[in-house]
Amino acid sequence: MDHSQPKPGPLVDDQNTTTLHAQITSEESNLARNVVKRPPAASVRRKKGTPGQNNEACTRQPSSMSKSQQFYRKIYDHHKKLLLDHIENNKFEALKLSRSNIRTLAKLAARRIDHFAAEWGIPVKVATEIVQLGIYDMIIFIDNSGSMRLEENEERLDDLKVICRFAAALHELFEGKTQAKGDTLEQHHSLQVCFMNGEQPISTVRDRAEMEEALKQGKFRGLTKLSSELEEKVLKPLRTKYTNGPLRRPVMVLVVTDGGLSHESTEEMINMLDRTYQALGQDCEPGATPRILSLQFAQVGNDHKAQHFLAQMKLDPRLRQKIDCTPNFEVLQELLYTAEPPAKLTPGFWLMKACLGAVDASYEIDSTWQTIAELVSIAPAEHSAENGIADV
Repeated sequence: MDHSQPKPGPLVDDQNTTTLHAQITSEESNLARNVVKRPPAASVRRKKGTPGQNNEACTRQPSSMSKSQQFYRKIYDHHKKLLLDHIENNKFEALKLSRSNIRTLAKLAARRIDHFAAEWGIPVKVATEIVQLGIYDMIIFIDNSGSMRLEENEERLDDLKVICRFAAALHELFEGKTQAKGDTLEQHHSLQVCFMNGEQPISTVRDRAEMEEALKQGKFRGLTKLSSELEEKVLKPLRTKYTNGPLRRPVMVLVVTDGGLSHESTEEMINMLDRTYQALGQDCEPGATPRILSLQFAQVGNDHKAQHFLAQMKLDPRLRQKIDCTPNFEVLQELLYTAEPPAKLTPGFWLMKACLGAVDASYEIDSTWQTIAELVSIAPAEHSAENGIADV
């Protein structure tokens, strides 16, 4: 990912917004579905100008509302519907997320979403999708193997930091209180950071400043024991919590890694994840049971072994509908650019994909992983610094 600019550029130019969707293959076209209008449910009565609704059929806004108030109301209504739809589609009613919590999440995000979108170069109507993550507790599991620091002039480490800052920025959307009486989050969204190697405790962060401090605690050395450490530090405690009683929130785990596994096989990882999902009661068929765990693997760096590893997991029938994987920015950018016709990818859009792919099926790109699997299967193996580094 290019770090020459202080922040990502615009995701798509306004005049190219619709073109982007037309350019991605039929399976991939859902990836950015909300750049075009989202059709509302017939039973939902929308306010004037709500995204996806014909204004002529909408309820008229009070003339006393200022433009900023009207904008806020539109975004709030849209956020609220996104949250309620997400709860219904993922069977989260059993978690008893209160209606007041949903209203508060929608209000807090609506108050800040335009600033968030501008900062990360994402159109507001696309950035609104991020509100779905307000329902989840989020854990970032960081591959802090030696290759993250030693390869590609620390570009992998730089990409990791951008991902973590983005996650902290979206977490800030849900911090604070609204002005309305009683509008506080009863079940607070949490963001945690966990390192693969080392004995550092899991850090809970509330903003970007605390995220920076948490990242300083990680020592980047050793091998990529991703399967065993992910299970021991994150998934096993989650299974224990689930066994002891209902979880207050679903959990989204974002795994950021740069390489293939060390002294572990991909099959071991797949079996471990399959056991975890079975223990959490998540059936193979999507929508049959609550999606208590959503798991995203995001690649940084250009290691072919990592691409092969992620492709194997994403295309395995046991995990295909349970996890999501995002190739590094350059790989996905090249695949979309060389598509017929070509499509544009920017850092802001890649970050949205990396964070939402595991919780929103419209951001999944299975056909791209099939292409990646075909490419890396014939690519020559490349030497990686982590192959001979156990303790730097």
